[in-house]
Amino acid sequence: MIVRNAQQVCTQARIVLNGVGTQVIRCHLTEKALINQLVTDPLTLDASLGALHADMPSQQQPLDPFKCGRQVIPSVLPDADSTGPVGLGIPKLSSKLLATGEAKYVADVPPIPGMLYGALVFSTQALANLVQLDTLRARQVAGVVDVVTAADIPGTNAIGDGLEPLFVPLQGQVLYVGMALGLVLATSASVAQHAAGLVVAEYTPLQDDPFWTTDAPITTVAMARAAGTLVPSTPDQPNPIPMPGNDDHVDEKIATAPRQLQGTVSFGSQRHFYMEPQASTVYPDEDRCYRVETSTQNPTGVQAAVAGVLGVSLHAVDVKMKRAGGGFGGKLTRCNVNATAAAIAAHKHDVVRVSTLWSFGLF
Repeated sequence: MIVRNAQQVCTQARIVLNGVGTQVIRCHLTEKALINQLVTDPLTLDASLGALHADMPSQQQPLDPFKCGRQVIPSVLPDADSTGPVGLGIPKLSSKLLATGEAKYVADVPPIPGMLYGALVFSTQALANLVQLDTLRARQVAGVVDVVTAADIPGTNAIGDGLEPLFVPLQGQVLYVGMALGLVLATSASVAQHAAGLVVAEYTPLQDDPFWTTDAPITTVAMARAAGTLVPSTPDQPNPIPMPGNDDHVDEKIATAPRQLQGTVSFGSQRHFYMEPQASTVYPDEDRCYRVETSTQNPTGVQAAVAGVLGVSLHAVDVKMKRAGGGFGGKLTRCNVNATAAAIAAHKHDVVRVSTLWSFGLF
């Protein structure tokens, strides 16, 4: 069958069946039903199936008891509710597992022999250059196996969320407090966390940066208004984030309204307070493949990020996401930090699990 890719129209068709009768069958009627038809149209499928039924030899037609696979039989439940399940208290399928504590999360899976634990080293300054990362004291702690940094990344130093690096390289820009600088590997999670606190980073202020400034950061709409940096929506430059339900004539309608209310509504910032901290475990597999067990809202994004830092194809990364203990957006992209850090460490060593403490889990 030849289909024009742009129009999705079948221009030629030849259908031959074998093994369904005493001889090879050429389905002329089915071919005719497909030619010059849109192959993605459900009506084309219905017509071609009807023609195929006519093309089949009569002795091959199924008996009545076996026609259910070829007939559409409408079925209406006698107690069908046109508004259901709205308003019904239907429990979540896994609610009993969750409520009883039987549900297992990424960090609950028993460790295998030889598993290493990673603790991320986070920046303590913002808008600075990273000039030195002293890992000597951390490496001297009993149980510490390695300290992984940007120099150990075989692929692209990016977490898949724009151009943000997984680990800030030396002489690289530290844009915010809590940016990952490296990963301490140890034989236990407690040792890794302790050693991560012993890593000392040396910074210098950003100089003559064309984008970042040393002024106080603008963190609210009120501050943006006062500084004159709030970008208004204009005909030449519309709001970059259009909201659903926008009306281009709001001002005119308010002006002609019989009653007008005036005031201010303020909303505070949002914390993605999920119950389960960020956690990922990466298992090296055969043929340069990796299995990633992670708590995420975006398995596809984790797959792309891990493949990028490792320098492998997407098919080499198998992401398993059984459940996320809450997310609210916080596990949409930030989970990439744990997953990619664990992947780099697993690439150098063996199975690695990385869990982020709550003190840094809300960035």
